[in-house]
Amino acid sequence: MGNCIGESLPEQIARYILEQIIAGTLKSGEKIIEEKISSALQVSRAPVREALYLLQIDGIVERIPRKGTVVKVFCQEELKEVSLIMTGLVQRAVDVAEEKWDSAHSQTWIIHQEELQHEYEKKEIVGYTENVEKILRCLFLMTESNVLLKYFHETNYILSVFSRTRWTVEVLEAFHQDFIIFCQAVLTSDTKKAKMHIKKALEQGMH
Repeated sequence: MGNCIGESLPEQIARYILEQIIAGTLKSGEKIIEEKISSALQVSRAPVREALYLLQIDGIVERIPRKGTVVKVFCQEELKEVSLIMTGLVQRAVDVAEEKWDSAHSQTWIIHQEELQHEYEKKEIVGYTENVEKILRCLFLMTESNVLLKYFHETNYILSVFSRTRWTVEVLEAFHQDFIIFCQAVLTSDTKKAKMHIKKALEQGMH
């Protein structure tokens, strides 16, 4: 379990559990056993319970009466709603960031695009989705809006789990076709085009 700067113990444990879900060690619908987590990490059960509560708030796990906490099984309608929320957030971020964009931002954006293309060519899903997240986080940081950034992190949590556990190479390719157009449109300040293609990309990514 790594220690990211500023993370509390429950947050570190929550991230560890999320990584287990992403890796497929914990599967959709599977019960999460507190004793097993606390033993693996050599911590007491109290911070594990807090971590599960954090994941429950984020919609990654759910408590089921007489069964305990399980990895949430997302229905297609829920995933569609999450995709729509992320689409709206990114479209808003595009508008706000445009007013603050400068040459330094452009240079950073180009580097991120090149890294994304490199991961795309390898067709390595986890590495690719990490770079997508890096690009979107960069956009939200440019807005200098803590509110937008907060909602992005909360929504991205679910999309990250979905993409890393359910994507195929074919889905990656369909997503990339629109996402790279989105990236270029942001770079050239074509906000209308950027908004259209981020919507298409996210729709492709949730199939």
